[in-house]
Amino acid sequence: MEVLYFLKVLYRKKWIILGLSLLAAILTLLLIIKKQPLYVSTAQYSTGFTTEKLRLADGSSAIDIYTIEVKFDNVIATITSPQVINYVGYSLLLHDLTDTANAFTKLGPKQMQTPYYREMQPDTAKRILLNKLAKNELLKSDVHKERVLIEYFKLYGYDYKSIMQNLMVHRVDRTDYLDISYQSTNPELAAVVVNKVGDEFLNYYKTLNSKRTSESAENINSMIDNQQRKVDSLNKLLINEKISQGSFDPLSRSSTAMETVSSLESKLADEKGKYNEHSNRVVYLKARLNSLSAGSNSGTNNNAEVVRLTKQKDDLTKELARKGGNDPVLQQQISDLRAEIVLKSNSGS
Repeated sequence: MEVLYFLKVLYRKKWIILGLSLLAAILTLLLIIKKQPLYVSTAQYSTGFTTEKLRLADGSSAIDIYTIEVKFDNVIATITSPQVINYVGYSLLLHDLTDTANAFTKLGPKQMQTPYYREMQPDTAKRILLNKLAKNELLKSDVHKERVLIEYFKLYGYDYKSIMQNLMVHRVDRTDYLDISYQSTNPELAAVVVNKVGDEFLNYYKTLNSKRTSESAENINSMIDNQQRKVDSLNKLLINEKISQGSFDPLSRSSTAMETVSSLESKLADEKGKYNEHSNRVVYLKARLNSLSAGSNSGTNNNAEVVRLTKQKDDLTKELARKGGNDPVLQQQISDLRAEIVLKSNSGS
């Protein structure tokens, strides 16, 4: 009975139902016709994380899944950080201001009437962006011109929030690859963004490593200076102690003076050993820093350097053999030379 009543109600309202259905279909068709096509570009990057293996106690190797997941999370967090995404936006806006005929984004009349667009001159914007990209710095909101330029970015849709709304970064399941995708109504813009994101990430990563290496070298230099001051202080104490005894003849020294001198000489030898160790570390770190900055240009000089280092290592090995092989300072120098030879050989190949 209830079903018949329901059917009768539907029959009485049939024209309303048909009219609303037809109206919904027409509106959907109009929206599809007027909607701009959306293009998606994807760039895939190999990380090499899954090739790193751990050596187990039984001699076999295995992959540390947890460490790999942490590395992927760190890379994704760095790629989507403001330092990387904002540099991508700087490059996009600089392109549009420089090449207006082929600009990725063209502003409408309404956007051109905003106070931020009127206040910011294109030449001023280009000068600020070039300076920021050269110094690897972000725009500062406490500086008036840069604050206006930040709002200027929003008009073009190149600010951090706008780019992140269309950017997707994720790991391809159970693989070594990262996918970076960007969607836009401009196919060229989508392709440029995914490539720029990778380039800016690599630049940021190289800059970060260079800064860390420089800081390490500065710390080592500071340690060397401290050790040098200790060595000088011990030398001074040793000389004063010898002078206070009134004679440098060992037969005339008292047992107390002999113990003092022996103790100071032992400390002096230890400090000199530490000084030599830190000096070798500085040479090694400078070699690493030079290999990072010089890149491929250092390849032609590495063979001669490897030959020189090998000869120096052989000479130290012979000297160590003459001393019975019990000199820790020479052993450390030989170890550092071996590491430097491996570094030069790898960079040369």
